[in-house]
Amino acid sequence: MHLVQLASCSMHRPRHAEVHSMAERHGFRIESVPMKNTHHELIRKSLVLKP
Repeated sequence: MHLVQLASCSMHRPRHAEVHSMAERHGFRIESVPMKNTHHELIRKSLVLKP
């Protein structure tokens, strides 16, 4: 499995829907994975994966 990390820019941070539509448009797939933040709360993050 290959992971692709989107470069973050201090001037523009893409919204969730924008990232999902770009990934779909370019043939990538998105999976949601559970993670814990610094407060040990469970959160979900999106992974952008090569096809």
